[in-house]
Amino acid sequence: MNFKVLLAALFILSGNALFGQVNFENKNRWLYDSMQVFFQDGLVTMPSNAKGTMMVLKDAYFEKAEIEFDFKGKDEMQESFLGLAFNIQSATIFEWLYFRPFNFENEERKTHSVQYVFEPVYTWKVLRENFPDKYENEIVPAPKSESWVHAKIILTPSNVKVFINNSDEPSLVVDRISLVKNGNIGFFASGKAPAEFKNLKIKKEL
Repeated sequence: MNFKVLLAALFILSGNALFGQVNFENKNRWLYDSMQVFFQDGLVTMPSNAKGTMMVLKDAYFEKAEIEFDFKGKDEMQESFLGLAFNIQSATIFEWLYFRPFNFENEERKTHSVQYVFEPVYTWKVLRENFPDKYENEIVPAPKSESWVHAKIILTPSNVKVFINNSDEPSLVVDRISLVKNGNIGFFASGKAPAEFKNLKIKKEL
């Protein structure tokens, strides 16, 4: 059974979400392609590709939550895109809050460091062309491009707020585009550079 079929089955079976610290040692809590996602020593590594790699947390189906995790990408131009997928309706329909580590310290491109999109229609290109600087922003202070970065994402039915490295000020605040607001969450990465994640925590009460 391929990943897309498994994902469809997951949505049929989704029930009450489980919250708190999510231990990456428990692979059974995730839906993923074992050829693309690797678990080791409390970390998840996703050696991605142009089409992207997704892993979905089972029993985490909701429209609002506070989600924290650490991530690390690579300083490789146009090859390191990684972040939180949410409101996942299928392998191709989801909202995505992601980071471009190769832009973190780039003076000319730092305003493209963190991005919100709604795949597959409202891609970064569509949003940048029609709503410049509205759905992406820089991170202040800028993290090192290949360092571990802590992200806190506050998800509500109306908007998304992103806080980086325990900052009191959000790096990005956007109104959600999707009409459907209730779906699974997980991680998504694309580009040739590997993406790493650890220390996932989920708090539903806001």
